[in-house]
Parts: sequence; C-alpha cells; structure tokens
Amino acid sequence: MQALNIHPRAEAAKAAARYGGAEILLSEEKREQARQARLDELRKTFVEGPTLLFPGAATVTIPGGGVASGDRNDIFRSFSRLRDLGKLEAEKGCLYRVTAVLAVWRRRFSSIKLLFSGDGWKLYLSPGWTVKEGERMGSYEVVKE
Repeated sequence: MQALNIHPRAEAAKAAARYGGAEILLSEEKREQARQARLDELRKTFVEGPTLLFPGAATVTIPGGGVASGDRNDIFRSFSRLRDLGKLEAEKGCLYRVTAVLAVWRRRFSSIKLLFSGDGWKLYLSPGWTVKEGERMGSYEVVKE
C-alpha cells in the first residue's frame, strides 16, 4: 500500500471524521447498552421467573418482534401455539426454546375447567392433558393425565 501512497488507517480516520464516525459510534454504543438492558429484563422475566413448560413441537404463529436471547432461545412479544395438547395464546410475550420446550411468564395462576390463564396469557387444554407444579417454585408444566 505504501507504493500507492495509501495509508488505510489515516484514510479511515479521515473518512470517519467526514461522515460523523464518532457520533455513529456513540449512537451504536447507546443502542447496544439499551439492547443489553432489555435482554437482561427479558431474561429475568422469562428465564429466571416462574414458567409454564410445554412438551414437544407444535404449530406456532409468531407475528414478529422476536429477540434472540442467546443459548438457542428466542423471546417473542406475542405468540400462539396449537397442538394436540391444546392452544396457548401469549399476548405479553414468551420464551421459545429450540429444544421444543416453551416457557411463558405467568402470574396469578387460575384454572377454569380446561382453561388456564395468567397475566397476558391463556391456555386451552385438550382432554387428556393437565397442568402440574414444576420443579422450580411458582412454575408449572403441561403433562399428560
């Protein structure tokens, strides 16, 4: 590059200054900090908080808005899932694990026949399925009766 009188570092610095590189870098750093804060919030809610776990794969409707949370998990703002065990509608988000287990944040767990619901989600269970307490305190799991 010396033969052509090109100095990549100096040229890059000039171009960055000309196109607002410092401002862009600062903006990207702020965006990444906000993304990490949101990811931490989602992890506390969907990974560390109480869960409702499902077995196996299903037909999933995800209207967009997914966030890759790492560890092969994705968090979605809203979610609908159909399967032989019933149907789940999650309006306030859920965590979908690639291992085909679904976790949904739940609060104020209540049941009416085959309908279970919590803060922002509803579960309609088919006959032959039930919800039992999970391994972690405050968590539940959908299982065959």
